[in-house]
Amino acid sequence: MTGENFRFYPGILVKSDMFGKSHFGKNEQKRFEFYFIGNNKSYSDYVDLLFSNLNQSLFGNFFYLIKITKTDLNSNNMNCDKLVFSTPLEGKNVSEVYNKMVAYYNEHYETAYELSSNSLQLENCRYVEGVSVFMKTKKIYPKGFIGSVNKSFSLNSDFLEIGVGKYNCVGGGQIEITANV
Repeated sequence: MTGENFRFYPGILVKSDMFGKSHFGKNEQKRFEFYFIGNNKSYSDYVDLLFSNLNQSLFGNFFYLIKITKTDLNSNNMNCDKLVFSTPLEGKNVSEVYNKMVAYYNEHYETAYELSSNSLQLENCRYVEGVSVFMKTKKIYPKGFIGSVNKSFSLNSDFLEIGVGKYNCVGGGQIEITANV
């Protein structure tokens, strides 16, 4: 479920914003959103149990658990004619990045996402490096390309939430749709 120690695509993601706030003061709230890909949904009760039994301390910080809710993603295909990626993808060829991730999800997490048959390349792209993230067993250096895709194609709505590519576990590959067909 860690994508082979984060070398590939984890099956449990915590929604992360690369540009989000990282320090919180007293009485500020932080919302954690977990996404369970495919057969990893069976672990959702474990996450509930973990947060319910942390004795209100997470990494040495006091917290008060307000509520736990569960929502499934829509998982439907939608037609788009322009996407903007403002957080790193590991390559300029969006179709290749997308298809590698989808193939991994389908094989390892028993999903049924469709591969893209389009040839989608980032336009007006530039190379960026994100802030390093330390996991217990791995340090992740999100780096890659940002830009836009200006071509009509079909995209599964799940990826609007979880992002595309191997850095989606740390907020990479986030997609913004600027126009629909």
